[in-house]
Amino acid sequence: MTNRKKTPSWYTINKSLTIQLKQLGNCMSTFKSITKEEWIAKIQKERKGADPSGILHRKTLDGFFLDILHTTAEPANISFPDSSRWIKCQEYGMFTPQALNQCLLRDLQGGCDGALIRLDSGLASGEAFVGDGTSLWNVDGWDQALDGVYLEGMPLHIESGSAAFCVGATLLAWQMERKVSNVQIHYGLDPLGAFAQSGIRLESMSALYQKGKEFYEWVQPLQPESRIFRVSSEPYHMAGACRTRELSIILATIAEYLRHLEISPQELSKQLTLYLPMGRDIFENIAVLRSIRMLYSHMFDACGVKATPYIHAKTSQRMLSIYDPWVNMLRSTTAGFSAAVGKADSISISPYDARLATDTELGARVARNTHHLLSDECHLDQLFDPGLGSYYIENYTHTLSEKAWEAFQTIESRGGLYAMLRKRSVRALLEEDWRQRKKRIVTGKMSIIGCNLYPQPEEKPVISLANTADETRRQSEYYFARGASPTIGGSTLPSIIPLFHEGLTTNELMDGIFFYKKKVIPPLPVHYDAEPFEKLRALPSQPIPLLKIGSEAQWSARAQFAEQFLCSGGIACSHHILPFEDNLHSILECSKNVDSAVICICGPDGYYTDNLISSLRSYGKVLVVGRPSERAVQPWKYMYRGCNMVELLQSILSETT
Repeated sequence: MTNRKKTPSWYTINKSLTIQLKQLGNCMSTFKSITKEEWIAKIQKERKGADPSGILHRKTLDGFFLDILHTTAEPANISFPDSSRWIKCQEYGMFTPQALNQCLLRDLQGGCDGALIRLDSGLASGEAFVGDGTSLWNVDGWDQALDGVYLEGMPLHIESGSAAFCVGATLLAWQMERKVSNVQIHYGLDPLGAFAQSGIRLESMSALYQKGKEFYEWVQPLQPESRIFRVSSEPYHMAGACRTRELSIILATIAEYLRHLEISPQELSKQLTLYLPMGRDIFENIAVLRSIRMLYSHMFDACGVKATPYIHAKTSQRMLSIYDPWVNMLRSTTAGFSAAVGKADSISISPYDARLATDTELGARVARNTHHLLSDECHLDQLFDPGLGSYYIENYTHTLSEKAWEAFQTIESRGGLYAMLRKRSVRALLEEDWRQRKKRIVTGKMSIIGCNLYPQPEEKPVISLANTADETRRQSEYYFARGASPTIGGSTLPSIIPLFHEGLTTNELMDGIFFYKKKVIPPLPVHYDAEPFEKLRALPSQPIPLLKIGSEAQWSARAQFAEQFLCSGGIACSHHILPFEDNLHSILECSKNVDSAVICICGPDGYYTDNLISSLRSYGKVLVVGRPSERAVQPWKYMYRGCNMVELLQSILSETT
């Protein structure tokens, strides 16, 4: 009989591991404690004596400074959800119900366990379809979209803007017809957010609040796991808001609902879903999610209620670009990672081609599998609060919370969010935020790969548009086949829901119960980070000559910079290499053969002589690659890192086309 090695028991393994960890702790306790002064001295030494103070602080887009180097940090008192696992909740805006159904089933089979359905915004005003969401305008549409979907096993988020009440009623009618129960639906009623986004007020705000209260009282006993109200910073985020502004507006919206919905703070805290877009900055995203949890708890603490928010984080559309869309994979992964670290309850990650609206299977698969990489490979769903104790994150969280609370108090002192929306004060603040953000983008301080950095000149993106004509025709045929619409005898849910079984549509319900329908304020604008360069590249352009003066070592770096600079505005350049010897004669000879209103010269600063610039003026406007300098003869423009790229590119385009 052979002797087998005895497998050590769990007790033995555990005891051995405990001893090793204790020994490791003893070793770590012998490490010397490093002071902040010693860190600074070390940094200064590595930088060969240069003053390190300039790199030890960071100015955020919110306008405050953050210390990069810390030695102490007070942990934030944050209320997190019970589970560290997030719901993999993808966003859908496919135009037809059939296309939506195919994508839903594909992603659910691929491991997703939630969905956010964005509906066509044309339903909000009862007008023609726009094509920016799914056309679910009757019970049959919901039946087609959710065919084969086990709704009881997945949370469903609805994004329908001003039509949220009517869409919710349609969905309730479908559930009653299909006898669906025990569901978790986020219906998305957000009167203030819809008003800010569209500028349309369907009825008096008091009447809208009353409808929201009625919807809550009718649905909550039937679906205790569902949430009725939505508070989203996305409309303000897309208008250019900084993070402090977004958080303060969320708090101001909650304050308005606490005052006017006539629902107890205890109940309202369980009915709110917070929607926050995640951008390109990992630390900023983490701080935002931790900060809103602190602020939310602080606000409800003032009402005598212990509350933990439900947060749905979605990758920002603002940071995506139609040029070089493959880079959007990295942006979305960064946003998804920070949302997971910030412990969002549910996360939706946009496909890399979301702005192109192509809805490719590859885009959906990459977005879906990003969730699995973050959870199954990075194990971020097993961590409670990864940011806890990080000096930089803790400081960022506290500072952001303080600034957001101050901004919220300012909104309240001016009469509340609705009053500021009516006076267009919020719009003015958002325009200033966007101006500051755009300034960093057009000067290249905020890099956008594929747009203002490493652009691809051969790209010609095509945005796919939904066929709204077919859906409009199908709706007309439906009305003709059905005949007269059911008469709306009242505006209460018990009287409305049976009418959907008689063929009522969401559009008709909007027209039947909302008589006001007036555009009170202009809708909030929508801005994308890459927008300034996308507009330039859509314009016609002519190539300009790039004269490279001297040896390759002398012009190489500047020539590469100039080529990328011009390409970011859709301008090609023809290359001409000219040796420095007898450079004036050769440059002038070359310029004679070039048919362009602008001539770009690239080389060492010492080669940009007054004689050269004055001689070139007779052939076109002289564009010099380099920083402005004192000289007797000034060129037309300078091209350098940090200049306003968009203004210079616009000037070149206006001269050459």
